[in-house]
Amino acid sequence: MKAVLQYIDISNDKRWFYGILAANNICVIKEKCCIDFRRRVTISIKDYSELNDVVRELNEKTNYGVSVVKVFEKSFIEKLFGK
Repeated sequence: MKAVLQYIDISNDKRWFYGILAANNICVIKEKCCIDFRRRVTISIKDYSELNDVVRELNEKTNYGVSVVKVFEKSFIEKLFGK
């Protein structure tokens, strides 16, 4: 399962963001810069429970918070081959 998270890259938020992802062994797939200091990060995650726990922890530690932009339950290849 993949999820796209958005955070604001001001102050120490980037360091907290990646530190918490590393502590929870979450793989970062892609990072995209958006307008006005916003960054979108695509991560690989097991299920919704783990996603909720990570987002809660990220919102507690970062100054500006983190939001979930989009969640992909299955990839294109998984849908194609029925896995």
